[in-house]
Amino acid sequence: MKIRILGTFIAVTLSLFGFAQGDIQNISAEEFNTQIEKNPGIILDVRTPAETAQGYIPDASFIDLYDPEFKAKVKLMQKDQPIYVYCRSGGRSAKAAKILIQSGFKEVYNLTGGIGAWNSAGFKVKKSSANTKSEKAALSPQGFQDIIKSEDVVLVDFNTPWCSPCKKMAPIVQNISTEFEGKARVLKVDVDKNKALAKSENVVGVPVLAIYKNGKEVWRKSGTFTQQELSFILHGYI
Repeated sequence: MKIRILGTFIAVTLSLFGFAQGDIQNISAEEFNTQIEKNPGIILDVRTPAETAQGYIPDASFIDLYDPEFKAKVKLMQKDQPIYVYCRSGGRSAKAAKILIQSGFKEVYNLTGGIGAWNSAGFKVKKSSANTKSEKAALSPQGFQDIIKSEDVVLVDFNTPWCSPCKKMAPIVQNISTEFEGKARVLKVDVDKNKALAKSENVVGVPVLAIYKNGKEVWRKSGTFTQQELSFILHGYI
């Protein structure tokens, strides 16, 4: 009896003080949509590329649950945001939600019924080939060092092709490249293809933007920026 009471006391104490692992909330399409609007975060589509090509929830990131590197890619995502996960009908996303909790996410929402329920509710979907892989060759850590040491100022965009915030930053980074032509070099690094480089530069999430001056890192920040904000920051190192 004493053992049972003690076990109950410990479980309640852990819960009250927040020591329990993150929480998975299985919610309807209507609740999913409302929650995204009320508390924006990461939307994660865990279906195959063939499935996502048929339509996906706007602003979704893509990581196929069957990808052997699914867990490694998930670890690159920002854990301080809520994450909204879905698949075709809810089975794969339920499995993915457990992995997300194990990977450090505290607030996980799983779409019950998957995108099928989303479509039935009449919510918007988008069709695009934006989740195609980059064709650029991998860059070795030494090759990276050669580049940043050969230029006065280099802005490096560490990204992945499946990351929605990375896609949002892509046109901004391209505009910055045009704006600072002849003044600073802009280098895009696909973390998926450059794992050794990402490790050597301690990139543990995406997107990450970093500025190197005379071969030394002088500024770094993760997340998204407006073109005006990024331009102002870069001007400070020219």
